[in-house]
Amino acid sequence: MLTLKELKEMVNLTENNGRVPTAKQLIESGEQIIVKEVLAKESTISVYANGFVLYRAGKHYTV
Repeated sequence: MLTLKELKEMVNLTENNGRVPTAKQLIESGEQIIVKEVLAKESTISVYANGFVLYRAGKHYTV
């Protein structure tokens, strides 16, 4: 199990000027996924190297 402190040490926080990328932009950015956790059959959480997190539930996504 990974702690929040360990996870924070693994990511590079990005300067986003208050803007959060869309799920599509994040997926297509080519940014490396640091951690991906499957919560249920169709639900996942992916943590990207730039510090953003993508949550997917079925066909729905949020950053």
